[in-house]
Parts: sequence; structure tokens; C-alpha cells
Amino acid sequence: MYNNMNYFIPSRRWSDEVKIGNIKIGGYNRIAVQSMCNTHTYDIENSVCQIKELYKAGADLVRLTVPSMYENDALKQIHDTIHNEGIEVPLCADVHFNASIAFSAAEIVEKVRVNPGNFAKEEDVDKKFTELLSLAKEKKVAIRVGVNHGSLSSYMMDRWGDTPKGMVESALEFLRIAKREDFNDIVVSLKSSNPRVMVESYRLCAQQMIEEDMAYPLHLGVTEAGEGVDGRIRSAVGIGTLLADGLGDTIRVSLTEDPVAEIPVAKTLALYFEKVWKTTDYSIQYNDIPLPYDPYSYNRNSSNLPFVVGKGGDFEVAQQNWMNISSGTDVFMLNPSVDSETPIVVSSNKACWVGDIRYTISALRNLGLKNPIVLRKDYDSSLGDVDVIAAAEMGAILIDGIADGIWIEKDGILADSSLGYAILQATRLRLTKAEIISCPGCGRTQYDIQATVQAVKDRFSDYQGIKIAVMGCIVNGPGEMADADWGYVGAGGGKVTIYKSHEPLYRNVDQSEALDLLEKLIKDNNEQINAATENVKEGE
Repeated sequence: MYNNMNYFIPSRRWSDEVKIGNIKIGGYNRIAVQSMCNTHTYDIENSVCQIKELYKAGADLVRLTVPSMYENDALKQIHDTIHNEGIEVPLCADVHFNASIAFSAAEIVEKVRVNPGNFAKEEDVDKKFTELLSLAKEKKVAIRVGVNHGSLSSYMMDRWGDTPKGMVESALEFLRIAKREDFNDIVVSLKSSNPRVMVESYRLCAQQMIEEDMAYPLHLGVTEAGEGVDGRIRSAVGIGTLLADGLGDTIRVSLTEDPVAEIPVAKTLALYFEKVWKTTDYSIQYNDIPLPYDPYSYNRNSSNLPFVVGKGGDFEVAQQNWMNISSGTDVFMLNPSVDSETPIVVSSNKACWVGDIRYTISALRNLGLKNPIVLRKDYDSSLGDVDVIAAAEMGAILIDGIADGIWIEKDGILADSSLGYAILQATRLRLTKAEIISCPGCGRTQYDIQATVQAVKDRFSDYQGIKIAVMGCIVNGPGEMADADWGYVGAGGGKVTIYKSHEPLYRNVDQSEALDLLEKLIKDNNEQINAATENVKEGE
């Protein structure tokens, strides 16, 4: 039986080793970094070119979409071309809608990703998946069971709803079959555009696998993370939180940009947390202090408005009466009579920062102290992309629901507040602008999604608190935009469908008219909400 997770000591979770072409995922192998082509798979020349670029940038594995049998023919030519040129990067076929395509893809590539939501009928799952595993075992092909928030099968939705528990049960249905069939080359993912949902799902799945004596590797990712700084921060918060837990064997940072731009971000996270795992002092024996939060269900233990200490933030210079302590100090000696309104600044510059901070805050809360907790760390720019690393570490504590403020310095200089607010936005603790959720685009996308995302940002960023999803196609559209308020989903042929929540309001709208229509709908909806609020006030 595998050990339970320890949130104070971030030891790496042991997982079974899976061989995918010339790489190994899991075990104690380094974190594998991967990406996905945004070319049309039938465009063989450009797909080959992009795979080469990704390989040169450091991708360990590259995925391509295979929406139909037609792309399977192109997939074989792509695979043969790159390997004939001596590029030994394994390829993964991404299968949607038709689970039968996975069988033909398994004859070609080193890995096949299947979405459990594609297996619509419960009675079909066991038979079809067992047959796929038999073929994969014969061909020495790995399988990724890739669950996405919002695209669960109808019978799983009926039982569990669109919840982390539903995502985990959807994955476990397939993992149990793999275990029964003694098929070990399985990788599992449970992605969401909401880092909170994503973190809860992976933690639940990891714990459930422990209880069922499984140790399949985990592929981490925040799906539809977006682009630019916001996309990087959102990905870092979700992926970094789990890496800080010791979870994760391979990662993909999904950005609505050139896929090559994903690789440096993923490498920053991988290298940093590999160092954390290697340098953690596992001889430290913490006292038996219970966690003051449930890691499997978000529930913030404070009603304080989360704040940012930074240039232009809620506080530019910390107040003199704030109490400062370092993690690792004997917090039990802290005077319990401290004014409960006085913020306590908890700081550490250790590499194993997250575990130490969790322990220190847990000790404070177990003393009964209700003071606001401020996280402080001075990041050395030699670490690499400080924004990504800070988002990963600060985000981990914020997602736990046990901190109220963040104070980031870079080489001893107070950071600009925009970083802090971006981290709070990614953790859904404080929305200071519109949340733009967007898929990275792939061979299914039928319009210029990067330009569209920028246009949506330019027009709607000031609409504080609303969530707009910009999706390339109906595969990643209606389901995977999950908790978005509004959706702009590609329908092909220069057309889009406009959604309110999960309901399509207007289908096949010309792209030239779509943003104007979306803005009118949002304004009308806000006016209705404001009017309803005023009516309630008058009634009171």
C-alpha cells in the first residue's frame, strides 16, 4: 500500500514507470514536458515543422488531434517523416468523439489519449476499453485517460454532477479496468480551466489511487488557461500547487499562443520543483498538528478581503504594527493575546517553502489565532521566471484557503501589485478584471483564436468579475468552458456560437458581428441584474 499524502513535507509521490517511445514517465524520472500542435493534422508539412520546433525547444512528447479517420492517415505520414529524420520525440494521438479512432491511432503512435466522456454508454466502456488495452499491450503503446471538467459522460454527470468527485470517478472507472487487465502503461489527467477544481480533482484521485493500491503517473495541466501573463499565472497556480504536494510526472502548460511558448514555462516549473523535491530535509519531524483545512474541498477560513502588498496595491509598504515571523520558528511561543486584527506576516526563503508555510499557518490556527495571514517571500531572479515560481508557491497556499494577503519581493525590491492581483484572480479569491478562459487551439480550430482572444481582452477586461470563454471548436466548447458566464465557440466556416453559461443563445453568427452581439448581451444581462437588485432593495 502506498503512503498517504503529507502536505507539510513535499516528498514526491511514487508512481509506476511508463515507457512512451524513448522516454519514461513516472518512477523517479524527471518531470516530462509536453505540448500539442495547433496545426491541422491533415496539414502534414506544417505539422512536421511544428513538431521539430517543439522538439528543439525541449518538448519530450508532442500531441496531435485526431478527430476523424482522415487525420489518422496524415498521422502516419507525420510519424514516419519525423522518425525517418532522426527526431525521436514520441507522438500522442488526441481522440475525441469517436472512441473507435483510438484503435487505428494505436497502430501508429507511441501514446493515445482517450476522454472517458467519449464512451457515452456505460455498457460499452468495459468491452471497448478492454479491447483497446489489449491492442495497446500488443503494440507497446501507452494510454492516457484524460478527463476534462465539463465533458464527463452523461451517466457520470447523472451520478456525480460536474464535480471533482465526478471527474475522479470517471477516471477510476477506466483505471480499475486497466488494473484488472494488468495493463500498466497508463497515465491519468483530470484537467479544468478552474485551478481550484483541477487541484481538488488531482488530490482526490491521488488519494483514491492510494486506497485502491494504484500508482499510475499523473499528467498535470490547467486546460483553457488563456494567454500572456494571465495564462502563465493560472497554469502556474494549478500545476505548481500539485507539484508542491509532490504530485505530477508530466506537465503541459496550455497557452493560446504558439505552442513553443509553452515549453519555457513548463520547464521553469519542472526544474524548480524537482530541486525542491531533491533538497527537502525529510529528517524533519513535525509535531502532530492537524491541517486547518480540507485539501479535497475548498473552504476559505477567513472572511477578510484578500489583499496585495506591492507597488500600487492595497498596501505599498507593510504597516509597522504587523507581526513578522519566519516559518520554522516555534510559533507555539507566539502570544495568543495579540490583537486579532493585526496581520501576521509569515515568511521563508527556503526551497521547500510551501510545506513549511502550511505547517506554520496550521500551528497558528491551531492556537486559535484568527489574525489575517500575509505570505511574504523575496525571490532571487537567478531562479528564472520569478512570476511563474511566485504564482506556483503563493497560489498553493491561497488555494488551501489559509492566507489573506501576499507580499512578493524580487531581489529585495517590492514587486508590482499586478502580479499579486493576477495570482488572486487565478485562485478565484478576488476578481479585479474579466476572466478570459481560452483553449490553446489545435487542428480542430477553424479561426484565428489568438487574435480573437486579444480582441475579447481589449473589449471586456474592464467587465470586473465576469468569465468569458473563447473556445476553438465544439469539442472544447460547451463542456470544457465549465463555469464560464459567456462563451464564444467556433462553429466553422467563419461562424461562431454565442453561449450564456452552457446554453447556446445564437448559432452560426458571423465572426464580424459576434463581439458586438456578445457585448450587447453582456450589457443587457448586467442591466437586468442591476434592476433586479434595486427591486430587492426597494422591497426591503
